[in-house]
Amino acid sequence: MKQFLTPVRLVLTPLSPIHIGLGEDFDPTSYIIDDNGILYVFDPSRAFLPEELRQKLLVAAGSANMDSIHRIYKIFYDYKDLFIPLAHTFIPVAEGVADKYKNSLGKPVQIESRRRKVFNYNYIERAMFLPSNGQPYLPGSSVKGAVRTAWLEALHTKSPHIKPDTLRPSDVAEFEKILLHGNFNKSPLRLLKIADFMPQHDIDRKIIFSRNIKKTQHVANTGNNEKLKTRKEVALSGQYRAFVSDTVLTVPGVQDSDSSSSLPPIVNLAQYCNKYYLPRFDKEYDLLRNNSFAGSDWLKRLKAMLGALQHTLTRGDMFLLRLGRHTSAENKTIKDIAKISIKGKRGEQPRIASKATTLWLAADKDNQTTDMLPFGWALVEVNPRSDCEPLRAWCDEERKGRPNIQTLRDQLTSRKQKIADERAARQADAEAQKAKKQEEIEARERKAAELAAMSVAARKLMEFCKTLGNHPPLKQNNAGAAILCQVAEFLEQATAFPKSDQLACAEKIAPLLKAKNMYLGKRKKQFKAALQVLRG
Repeated sequence: MKQFLTPVRLVLTPLSPIHIGLGEDFDPTSYIIDDNGILYVFDPSRAFLPEELRQKLLVAAGSANMDSIHRIYKIFYDYKDLFIPLAHTFIPVAEGVADKYKNSLGKPVQIESRRRKVFNYNYIERAMFLPSNGQPYLPGSSVKGAVRTAWLEALHTKSPHIKPDTLRPSDVAEFEKILLHGNFNKSPLRLLKIADFMPQHDIDRKIIFSRNIKKTQHVANTGNNEKLKTRKEVALSGQYRAFVSDTVLTVPGVQDSDSSSSLPPIVNLAQYCNKYYLPRFDKEYDLLRNNSFAGSDWLKRLKAMLGALQHTLTRGDMFLLRLGRHTSAENKTIKDIAKISIKGKRGEQPRIASKATTLWLAADKDNQTTDMLPFGWALVEVNPRSDCEPLRAWCDEERKGRPNIQTLRDQLTSRKQKIADERAARQADAEAQKAKKQEEIEARERKAAELAAMSVAARKLMEFCKTLGNHPPLKQNNAGAAILCQVAEFLEQATAFPKSDQLACAEKIAPLLKAKNMYLGKRKKQFKAALQVLRG
């Protein structure tokens, strides 16, 4: 039978930091963290490098080992005013991340892990982002996966004949297929088309540490394993209706030829999610509160906000979800059949349990044990028609004290304009110097050509006029100066020049003799007589 589809708008608000990884990292040789705790990501190849800096980078890169990486990003930091204006992405970082970065500048850090040296210190796991503007988004597949888990548990509660204690870990996937009536081609989930959740504005982001904490005792499970305190880019909590998705599903009651392939209405799916995630939230809330892992103020405000929305959640107009990395295997498995692999000590085989023994928390410092936040909690509204005041008020309180993204953007734009103006000025100066040099070359060439075209007499005249021009004026007691003998000798030689050159000689020599005060004593009569002869 033909399927009739209905659109549904889903609007998502993060309640805690969310990280859905891209599988890529921010490399420390492509970013700088400034003194204000802002990470700037840039392309070094776009920089205009002074010769001194270019040589430094060539020397640092020439060693071709891991130490050179640390020297390179130390150089980038030292010249941050040159590189920051090239940034295409900027993200606030946690205090501990900034401190670790600065303390490691130029100092290679080697961490023993599984008998190997790990050199990925200061690498940052990047969140999924839109290539068009660099803003993070939440893939629809992640949300669909979270909805799928909740629906599976709802289906499982209607199948009491299944005995979970008889299932092996390898059987769980097959059991889920049974609940959903087979593979994708028959599963009703194929009728749920959740589009990616797109950002509606600049998303508040931050670079934080992910900390692994044992549930049974207030101890950080880190040791020397750097992987257990990785740096991550997260979308922060408290961003009211930050992401929107246009979802398509079948109209309730319309089915395929196979009656098992019906898709529940969106209200029912929302209710399944709330029945699945709300109890798990309450359980984690108690764990965080009892162990002081999270701030009590944050926990109380979040609990109160969800309580104020209880009727909305019950109706299925809104539902709670857990998304992304570090959200616990217990939030991705069906109750009573969870088969979670727990890693033991080195060399031991993993054991299978129904509950995780640790949890991951977002922290500002790598050794933090309190005031941390859980990952991945989000509220999704279904076709919201009006403002949700309890949620908005909670978000306004949550965002207090954060850096203003627009202010940071304006500052970066100003710095970019400044470096663009400086580059334009350097370019204009370089072009002016080039033009001046070309004019000098052309002047020398013209002079050489004119000199080559001169007669022997004209060339001698030019050279002697230059000699007279460079000589200082004589005084009255300089009648015996050697230059006067040179003038007399030249005028005598000039009488042998061609007539046209003799006349030119007289016209150019006469004013120079007067200017240099060379009409002294008997030389005055001698020089004037010689000039008269040259004039004919």
